[in-house]
Parts: sequence; C-alpha cells; structure tokens
Amino acid sequence: MNKKMKRNLIIAAAALTVVVALILVIIFVPFGGGNKPADIDRGTEMILSVNDDGLHTATVKTNAKGEIENNSYGNLINYAPAQIEKIEMSTGEGNYTFLLTTPVNADGTTEATIYTLEGFEDYDLATTNPALLAGVVCNVDFTMVADLTGENAAEYGFDKVRAEAKVHYNDGTYSVLRLGDDAPGGESCYIQFGDSQTVYIADLTEVEPLLLSITDLFSTAIGGDAHNASDDSFDKITLGGSHLPEEVVIISNNQGALGCYYLMESHKNAPVNITEGSLITGSVRSLTAKEVVCVNPDAQNLKDYGLSTPFATVKTTYTYTSTEYDDAGNQTLNEVTKVPVSLLASDVDSEGDVYLMEEGGKLIYKIAASSVPWATTSMEKLASEYVLSPIYDALESVVLKADGKIYTFRLSTEQVPTTGEDGSNTYTSEYKVTLDAKNIDSDQFYILYQDLTLMQYGGADTTTEAGDKLLTVTYNYLSGRESDTVHFCKTDTQKVIPVVNGDQFGYVYSADVSAIISNIAALASGKEISPVIG
Repeated sequence: MNKKMKRNLIIAAAALTVVVALILVIIFVPFGGGNKPADIDRGTEMILSVNDDGLHTATVKTNAKGEIENNSYGNLINYAPAQIEKIEMSTGEGNYTFLLTTPVNADGTTEATIYTLEGFEDYDLATTNPALLAGVVCNVDFTMVADLTGENAAEYGFDKVRAEAKVHYNDGTYSVLRLGDDAPGGESCYIQFGDSQTVYIADLTEVEPLLLSITDLFSTAIGGDAHNASDDSFDKITLGGSHLPEEVVIISNNQGALGCYYLMESHKNAPVNITEGSLITGSVRSLTAKEVVCVNPDAQNLKDYGLSTPFATVKTTYTYTSTEYDDAGNQTLNEVTKVPVSLLASDVDSEGDVYLMEEGGKLIYKIAASSVPWATTSMEKLASEYVLSPIYDALESVVLKADGKIYTFRLSTEQVPTTGEDGSNTYTSEYKVTLDAKNIDSDQFYILYQDLTLMQYGGADTTTEAGDKLLTVTYNYLSGRESDTVHFCKTDTQKVIPVVNGDQFGYVYSADVSAIISNIAALASGKEISPVIG
C-alpha cells in the first residue's frame, strides 16, 4: 500500500468517526423544546376519593402557599356506562331518572346497555342520546381550574345551575356533576364536581349532552307493537274529530259486491275512494314524528297544542300472530296479539305539521300532516270517485225507475255446451239478461251497466238541495250485501245530485243522466244503444 492510499484511508476513517459521534449526540442529548421530562404537561395533580357517604370527591393539590403548581387538564372520575345503575337528572325543564341495565353473559361478557326512563317504561328511547348522556357523566375531564375555592361560584352560573347529574354506580358509590354558564368564547363551560365548590373549565362539546331536553331522549317512532302488524290487519278504523260532521267507520271490503278496497260501515257500507282509503289505512300504525315537543302535558299544554278538542282522531285494533319453530321444524309458539291504537291530532299549522299524541299518552309529537292523511281527510275525499260501482258478477238484478216507468233487469249465467270432434261436451258460461221475461242482448245491457257504474263525480257537493228524482237505480245482489239505491235528483242548475243510500257526496252532469235515461227506454224497446260515459 503506498503512502497516498494510506493517508486517504486514515482521513475517511476519521470522517466516519465524526459522523457517528454526531448521530449519537443527536439521539441521546436533548436540545431544548418539549422533550425534557420537566417540560411534559402531566396535568393538574388531583386527589380522587370516596367519602363515607359513597360520594366521589376530587381535590386539587396545592403547594405550601395554597397555589396550584400546574393549572392544567385533569380527570374527575373515570367509570364506564356499564357500571352505572341510575342517573338522576335535574334541569331547568324538570327532573327525570334514567335506569341502566347491562346484561352479563355466562362467560362474563356484557351485552349492550339498556336504558329506561323512569315513569316512561312503555316508551322507546332515542338510540343515541341516552348513551351520550351516560358517557358524559361517568367520565369527566376538565381543561383547567377556573376557581379553586369557588367563593365566587355565582359568577360562573352556579347560583342557578343549568343541569345537575347524580350518578349511581354498581359498586355502591355515586357522583354529582353540575353545569354552570358557558366560559368566554363559547367553546368551554364551567362545571363543579362532588361536594366541592371548586370551579373547573370543560370543553362544551364534552358535557353538552347534559343540556339535552327530556323531549330529546324519546324515540320519535309512534305505534309501539303495531309495527309488527300489517296495514290491513285491522278490524275497523274509526275516524272522528271536529273536522268531520260525524264519525266514519272504515272496514275492509270482504263482501265481493263492489269494486273497491274499503267500505264506510257507518254510511251503509258506501265505498271509500281507493286512493284516500289506501292513504288512511297506511298511516295509522308505525308512524315517525319529526320530534317530541311535550312530556306529561297538562290541560294548558293540550289546549296550546290544539289537542284539548282534537281536530282529528283515529281508533283501531291491529292483530298479528307470532310463530316460532324448533330445529326439527315443530311449532313451539303460535301467539295472537291484539294492539289497540288511538291517536289524537291537531289542525295543520302554517308549516304543514300537526301535533299528535296517543290518547291518554304522556308525549306530544310534531309530525308532517302529509304523514297522517286521516287527520286531514273529509267526507268529500272519502267518497268514491264513482257514484257506485257494483261488480257485474255479483248482481242479481238492476231495477231502474225513470219517466214514471219501472224496468227490472234480471241477470244470470247459463252453461252453454260445445260439442267437440270426439263427441264430448265442454261448457262455457254466458251472461243472460231478461226484462219482463224477455231476453235482452247482454252486450247491449253491459253498455248501460258501464254507464251507470263508471259515472264519476264532477266534484264534491254535500250542501246543494236535492230536488225531484230523475232516475232511481236499485242494485240487488246475489249474496253478501244489502241492496243499494241511488236517486239521481235534479237541481236548479246543470248539476244532478246522486243520493246514495241516503248520503250525498257530490254531483254529476244532467246531460249524462238524460242520455242514460234515453238509453234505458231504447234498450227496453229492443233498440241498440251507444255508450254515454266515454
């Protein structure tokens, strides 16, 4: 190795030694900043204990001068919601008590905590707010001490606390947390803990659930167990309230005589408008409100929310069956449950909402009027869009009275044989219509039938006085329904008022009625007729 190469190696080794030394210095020697142990903020020193009464207390450590060495953050209590048995809340709106139950499995694992509001055991609670409240009161942090002695507690709002939580734990201890005013800036607030007058500052977002109104704690779902039933599993639906001239009772159309889904039992089984009937029957059970606005309403509350004399009411009973089976497919449960529902509603407000409550209930809800069509319905809306629409196959006869004459059309079917190439007979049903024992062309009669049964109201009208009868139609059925009678009565205008079994819902046009009367006479004399109703 020559001298020049040896010299270069010595220089390189020296340089490497310097680099390594620098790295070691950087790693192991502190250079100011926040890495010195003395510079790490370990929070305010606290003494946490439980007094003889079982109350959790917190004391701030001070030096010989009575000063806080490090006025910083800290923790006042650290439990889990699963360790809470009861929360007693006191707010400006009143007092309420939460009961908490956390089921424990055989293997020691826990299930989700169950929250119950005392006195409201039959009401479902909101899914998140109770849990938020429990999480706040059992684990309380502060960001600094505002007033060690609390001699001026009133300046922080503790002469009239906004909220106080007394929390009972499953180890027999309890804690007390009080909430005062907001601190300057609006992002923090003042709190007190235990029996101490010391005032702490806490992040407002951390303790905000203490300010929850009792109305925020309830689920907005209305109907209870009725959600297990189906919309059509009711016996009957009774509508009432000041918006209707009389109660209306709706039942399902099980008679098979009229072309509709529902009937007004209270009005001689008149058909219900298909659209309105479906809206009403689908808006009684399993409702969702916008919010709960009042808890335990008194007489004045009911008046203020328009429920002392309800604008609308609805009553019904739903039935559903619960079944269970074992692994072998054997039925182990077949339980029939009846769920009564009775709701009251106010008139619609300027925002398109109504106030609603269960009859005898403890909560008043705010809900969109569009969600409860039964609260805004009317006799005009309930009336079928058609004057009356019997099913053709359900008719035994149709009796018509017009121009002083009576026409009785009798309907029947007969089996007409057809002989095949192999000599066997097949039978088809054919309609037969007779008038005074004389056969009438069934296709021609069907034109008249459609004109009568597809006649739609021109509009609602329950007040125009019905005059003399222009046409009377009586439908007699094969079974399942009493006869229906419709009187088409003239007025002083071009309107004709159909009176259906004594009830008046709307009007039709005199030109249509006159054309139908002409067709009746023409059909009776054996002439061909053309449809009146397009």
